[in-house]
Amino acid sequence: MAVTFERSETVRLRAEVRDPEDNALFDPVTSMKITIKDSAGALKADDLDMTKESQGVYRYYYDLLEADALGIWQVAYHATDGSVITIQRDIFRVSD
Repeated sequence: MAVTFERSETVRLRAEVRDPEDNALFDPVTSMKITIKDSAGALKADDLDMTKESQGVYRYYYDLLEADALGIWQVAYHATDGSVITIQRDIFRVSD
C-alpha cells in the first residue's frame, strides 16, 4: 500500500540494508544511492547519495513541488558493496 503525500509536502524516504545471512543491519562498503521517478516516468532524483542515520539505515528527503505530477511515484534504493549491487524498490502516491 502506497503512502500518500500532498503537493508541497516533504517526502521522507528510508531504506535499511541487511546482511542476507543473519539479517543484521550493515553499511554498504561503496555507496547507498536513491533514484526517484514521478508518475509520468520523469527522473526527479537520479543516483543521489542518501544520508546515513545509523548502522544500515539511510534517509533522503524529497520536497514535492506544487506543480509535481499526481499519481504513483517510483523509488529505487541502490546499495553497493564492492561489485554487488542490491536494489530495493518502493512507491508513494502524490495527490492534491
